[in-house]
Amino acid sequence: CVAGPAPAGAFTSPVADPTTVLHTVTGLQWLRQPLPAVNWFDALTNCENLDFDGHTDWRVPSFRELASIT
Repeated sequence: CVAGPAPAGAFTSPVADPTTVLHTVTGLQWLRQPLPAVNWFDALTNCENLDFDGHTDWRVPSFRELASIT
């Protein structure tokens, strides 16, 4: 799951909480802890209902957002 506004990228740097990573260019905060493998619809529901690390705007990242961190 990812929280924050969209756009494209660069590198990541750790934030204070070791369970998340901040993408310094886009400002997206990524959940580092893997969630259980589920189908697409369950992934959408899991991320949309996630209340973690002071954020409630978690969502499934787009393909472009995933590509920005590789």
